[in-house]
Amino acid sequence: MKFNKSGFTLIELMTVVVILGMLMTVFQTKIVKSMDANTILRGADMVYTCMKLSKHLSVLENRSYAFTAYNSPTTPDNASWEYSKIEVYKGIEPFYYADFSSSANYTITSFSFQLTKNATLDCTKGDADISVEGSGTQSDPWSTTFKYYGPVSNNMRYHVCTHSRRMDGVSAVAGNENLFMTAEVAGGNFSGAPLLNSKGHF
Repeated sequence: MKFNKSGFTLIELMTVVVILGMLMTVFQTKIVKSMDANTILRGADMVYTCMKLSKHLSVLENRSYAFTAYNSPTTPDNASWEYSKIEVYKGIEPFYYADFSSSANYTITSFSFQLTKNATLDCTKGDADISVEGSGTQSDPWSTTFKYYGPVSNNMRYHVCTHSRRMDGVSAVAGNENLFMTAEVAGGNFSGAPLLNSKGHF
């Protein structure tokens, strides 16, 4: 009796395995990048939304509001980093202004959020002639104060990135703009409210 045997050779099977391995590597890289982009976008959206909320409430209630942010328990470029958090404070009295450094004049609101898991915060000044308010710790958070009569206390940029990128040495400097999402507050005077800007790439 004669049997007809058909199937794949060992070389053909090995070729398929190699191709599948290459495709898996490509897809894994794309998935990681997509997850990073989503983490950064969600974190930046939270920052921008709370900044916008602080701006609007200061105008509606005729009282100063402070947007604050910090990392805990250490900086994002450290393996011991756990989370980044944003908090909104309101002035205890209407028609009264003091920088958030005078925190006794402010009380925390219910708008207090940890950023998306793995999303970190950095802060830099937007103009050469201003200084960053705060050091980014829980006891001395970065802060931007929205004054009830229009302008903000300074021009600061809040940069959202992933912890893994920060551990790889990525920082918010020129040339790394495509690795961050930035929310910035600037401008404003007696005749106009401060401007908010959300920008960045992945």
